[in-house]
Amino acid sequence: MTLGAGHGFQATYEFAEANNVTIVGGSSRTVGPVGGWISGGGHGALSNTLGLGVDNVMQIKAVLPNGTYVTANRCQNKDVFYALRGGGPSTFGVNIEMTTRANPQVTLQVAYVRFLSADLTAVNKFITLCTQNANKWADEGWGGYIAPGAQSRLASGFILMTPKLNHSAAVESMKPITDYVASLGNVALNNEVNTSPSFFQAYEQYIMPNEEKVGLGIAIGSRLILRDTLSTVAGQQATASALGKVVNMVTPPNLAIDARTLTYGAPFQILVTAPSSYTDDGTSSVTPAWRNAIWHAVLGVGIANNAGVATITKAFQTAHNAANVLRQLEPNSGAYQSEADVFEPDAPGSYWGTDNYNRLTNLKQQMDPNNLLTCWDCIGWNRGDARYGCYPQGISRSS
Repeated sequence: MTLGAGHGFQATYEFAEANNVTIVGGSSRTVGPVGGWISGGGHGALSNTLGLGVDNVMQIKAVLPNGTYVTANRCQNKDVFYALRGGGPSTFGVNIEMTTRANPQVTLQVAYVRFLSADLTAVNKFITLCTQNANKWADEGWGGYIAPGAQSRLASGFILMTPKLNHSAAVESMKPITDYVASLGNVALNNEVNTSPSFFQAYEQYIMPNEEKVGLGIAIGSRLILRDTLSTVAGQQATASALGKVVNMVTPPNLAIDARTLTYGAPFQILVTAPSSYTDDGTSSVTPAWRNAIWHAVLGVGIANNAGVATITKAFQTAHNAANVLRQLEPNSGAYQSEADVFEPDAPGSYWGTDNYNRLTNLKQQMDPNNLLTCWDCIGWNRGDARYGCYPQGISRSS
């Protein structure tokens, strides 16, 4: 399937549905698959079984910094193809067109669970059950989005889907969670496992109604949670403890400095979007941590549009401190550069790994020696560039 840079995921999914195929993509209907999503790596609810966006791309046409319009794939301009698939947005070229794999249509089992979190006890128990079952669920093909709510203001739950199980097997797989939520009584909003004949129909029914709202500034942080960590009781307990701590850090009720510049607590999410059941060919430039991860944990601290400098700084510092909890849990892991802490202390190691970073740095010098295309913490960026003067000052960047 070939599409131009102007198309968003909703139009892409609609076209795929009309042509009886499945396209790997993200949750937001307006995000463009051809731009920063694919340049950062690209993950989605089906990445567990079908791979990251970079694993599915067959060809990219792009304008390079020298003005050359090139076709890059596994046969020609292979270095460009490597760099554009995970090397970072605003770095190696301007993507114009992308051809991605049209996978066969898939029938999905969808687990849809939501419950009101009256206090953190229910949330922490929910997180613990998810850590205990994370590796098993990954092997069974489950992918999607887990949202542990906080305080009494948000609902907790998840949307997980798998093409690998039949309905009865899916129901049995989800029993630890569905039994627990049923035990909570009338706080349960949804607690079901259903069959969907296609990804788009599952997307319309479950993901779109729960889509993130736009228009609110946000300071975020993330970390990839590794399979090995979740393979032991001690690792599961450490993960549950860290995630519970993060939930509490990013959404305390007194996070606002004052009512006039309210800072909102954005939901903390565990994105089950790592390619856990997919074998890659090692030709993209994303961090190798993706290949060993089960979860992509993302935290956020929202910022009101009328927030002042002090509130903005506090939000970024809070997000950074919460991300440090995840970095301490997973010091040898990595982060997804498109959803990472702005003040990530080790961008090269977290976003690409040493080997990819060194190769990308050499390619940047060849393809864009004057650093025409640049962005914060990207390959070849200049920290002293005046264009970055608008970023919050006074943040304590540490790990």
